[in-house]
Amino acid sequence: MEAFEGQKKDLREKRPGKKAVLILLLFAAVIIFFLILYLKRVEYYRTRFQPYVYINGIAVEGLSPQEANARVTENIDDYSLRIISRYLPNESISGEDIGLEIEYSTDTESILAKENPYSWPLSKKRERNYSIASRISFDEKKLRERLSDLECLDSFNIVEPKDAYISLSEDGSFYYITDEVKGNEPDEKKLFEAASRAVGELCPELDLEASGIYVEPSLKGSDPELNERVNDLNRYMGAVIKLKLGADKVEVCDRDEISGMIVSDEEDKLPHLSDELVKAYAESIADRYDTLGKGLRFKTVYGSTVEVRGEFGRKTDIEKESERLKADIVSGKTTEREPVYVESPGVGDGDIGDDYIEVNLTAQKLFLVKEGEIQMDSDIVSGCEKTDCSTPSGLFSVKKKETNVKVEDRDYAVNYNMEFSEGASFYDASWRSAFGGNIYKTSGTKGGIGLPYSKAKELYDHAYEGMPVICYRTADEAINPEEEIDNEGLRAATPSEALQF
Repeated sequence: MEAFEGQKKDLREKRPGKKAVLILLLFAAVIIFFLILYLKRVEYYRTRFQPYVYINGIAVEGLSPQEANARVTENIDDYSLRIISRYLPNESISGEDIGLEIEYSTDTESILAKENPYSWPLSKKRERNYSIASRISFDEKKLRERLSDLECLDSFNIVEPKDAYISLSEDGSFYYITDEVKGNEPDEKKLFEAASRAVGELCPELDLEASGIYVEPSLKGSDPELNERVNDLNRYMGAVIKLKLGADKVEVCDRDEISGMIVSDEEDKLPHLSDELVKAYAESIADRYDTLGKGLRFKTVYGSTVEVRGEFGRKTDIEKESERLKADIVSGKTTEREPVYVESPGVGDGDIGDDYIEVNLTAQKLFLVKEGEIQMDSDIVSGCEKTDCSTPSGLFSVKKKETNVKVEDRDYAVNYNMEFSEGASFYDASWRSAFGGNIYKTSGTKGGIGLPYSKAKELYDHAYEGMPVICYRTADEAINPEEEIDNEGLRAATPSEALQF
């Protein structure tokens, strides 16, 4: 009996409680409710269109095929195409204006048949667009005329597009991009094509910007090439090229000069560094500072100033200097250097400097100047005036130094010979017993300059190839050839000053 009572107790403990039963019943009721709702909607959408269904662009949710057909066709007589323009109010073209006609060959029943009523819960996740097969016609000529009457095609209202471009700041210190102007100029051909297409599909509106109807700038401020060009130009503007032109002359090419070399042309409409203008700058430097073949103003040891012209001096290699100058500008760095000179015999650094041989052909005196001080002076005998063999005046340089070489004056060799011009040399004229004075007028050399042996040797020991040689004449009354001039009464010449004449 006790065992039986125990079994009954176990069964009571295993039975679900009333609370659990209620929860199960409630859950079942909810499921049944939503199932009934779902099935009702299934039945509803068997005869009506689901959400996100469009026919000819018109929403037909909840409509029967007959109602949808009426909805699609009811506004045909009132159809108009709304034109959405940039910067201007919207405008409309009515179907009546363009002789719009439409005929339907298919009803909406076949479209509803394509819809699965059981999938209505998924309808919101996918949009379906249908078109009723129809014949739509309109008068293209009238459409063109109506379009031409729109405010958006009135030249008074049109803002033409403008390309982005590169500008130079007011103070000339940097370049920057001026953004493009979009404007609102429609492409009339595209506008007609898009409007025809929109009317043919009974679209309610045509957005000119979204449809790509406007004439767009060909170059925009965001263009990578444009931005790269600006960066290049600003790098160029940061370059500083210091051209050393002799002992105390420096020509600085900085942004003021460089900006003048940056131009736009038909070939490249963006500002760029012009090879022609870089070359023109190099030529201007050569014109102002090259001394080869130009006149030089030279201060003599006597303190007077003479003008000489000759083969010694600077000559810029225009092509190579232009290439180097462009490379320096493109680097954007500070550079200090000499111009690229032509390398040829007789071309020096352009300044006579502190080492030179000075010859006063009127006074028949030679001076060896080293480091700005007179190291040696000597009487000389130069080319004979009587036989038209005068030693040439001008600016020369020592071409070569030789020993034991024959000169034109004698049939035998001299000990020291220093050629400074064709047919003219410094040499020891040991056969002469006198130098200086007026000897050169009637008994001079054949063009060379004879010196006493000791003076020729000293000159040979201290002169070097490339050393400038200045030969000049002065007025007879300015210098008395017979007057002896002491070294103490002389002062060293200063570097020459370039002067074109």
